[in-house]
Amino acid sequence: MRRADREVKDFEQILEIMRGCDICELALNDVDGYPYVLPMNFALVMRDGKPALYFHGAREGKKLDLIARDGRCAFSMSRAHVLELAKVACATTWKYESVLGRGRISVVDDPAEGVEALKAIMRHYDPEHAHEFDERHLRAVVILRMDVEHLTGKRRDRK
Repeated sequence: MRRADREVKDFEQILEIMRGCDICELALNDVDGYPYVLPMNFALVMRDGKPALYFHGAREGKKLDLIARDGRCAFSMSRAHVLELAKVACATTWKYESVLGRGRISVVDDPAEGVEALKAIMRHYDPEHAHEFDERHLRAVVILRMDVEHLTGKRRDRK
């Protein structure tokens, strides 16, 4: 990281930033050599002491084709955006917190894990309520799990 003074090194702080984000930009390896990036709803969970991200989506389409071909992926998420305007253009800056990561993504085949993943996603966005899903809901979506292998956090605090 070029700006070591902005690096968030504490693992729990990195997880806290992730828990406060609304959207995860997921990057997959496309067949033409360019990344394929999708904004996704997500849930952060811990599996055997390691972070994992759950996503849900349509049961067919480009994202699933790319995952089947190459499960390596990366992500970006950020929060706490505050624009600080300055009279000199290059002095204008953003305050923010962000996390970047990479790992491997796969389709969740276990129905019980799928239900828990959907509940985790709903808790991320609506922690006040319990959520249930019937078989029709479960058949309508595919659940994806990214096992995170590497994380970096960054913060630019307000002065």
